[in-house]
Amino acid sequence: KEAPDFQLPSLVGAPIKLSRLRGKVVLLDFWATWCGPCKEELPLLDRLHARLSRRGVVVLAVNINKSKDDAARFAAGAKLTGGGGGGAIVCLAEDADGLRASFSNAGWNAFSTRISAREPSSPARTLEAGADTAP
Repeated sequence: KEAPDFQLPSLVGAPIKLSRLRGKVVLLDFWATWCGPCKEELPLLDRLHARLSRRGVVVLAVNINKSKDDAARFAAGAKLTGGGGGGAIVCLAEDADGLRASFSNAGWNAFSTRISAREPSSPARTLEAGADTAP
């Protein structure tokens, strides 16, 4: 299954459009400032992006909070580089419900999917709660 295309504002730089990343492996992580596990995993994902971006891996950390200011404060407090320093690209889902619906309509279990990756030569793979499945 192909993930639905979207365009989201980033905390630094230009908006991010998923279709412009075609040919790369994209790790898509949805997070919120109130989410305890998110606070633990975001710095790890930031470092992962910094290590693997030269090999075509992109980490998109999509914040589903309503406030850009809250997301920016959280990213700064967690010392996320926001893509500017080579780390994960922090994006803002201004319409989290609409984004969730577009993934759901495309057959993706949005917001419970931990990792999704897409390469043009292979089917999408998702890793959910420790289980590895390929549609």
